[in-house]
Amino acid sequence: MVHARLADPVAAARSCSAKLISLKPEFCAAAEVAAPHEAGIAVLTTVLSEAHGRELTAMGVDFFESDDVVLCRRAARRRRGTLKPAG
Repeated sequence: MVHARLADPVAAARSCSAKLISLKPEFCAAAEVAAPHEAGIAVLTTVLSEAHGRELTAMGVDFFESDDVVLCRRAARRRRGTLKPAG
């Protein structure tokens, strides 16, 4: 595992035939999600809040993880459109 931003995460993933990249939330931006997708590689990151989950969904992040199971489930359900936003 590397605890820094790789210069070329797609090349690193391809070099080991990875099908998924796990990005730290602070390195998860639209361009960092688009590049792996263009290469057929899925993206996982940690969801930090419901608002963050909406941002990740808008970017196209494929998978969420979190220590807060309820938060992760709500973000995933909202992504699938089965949970209506509060308010």
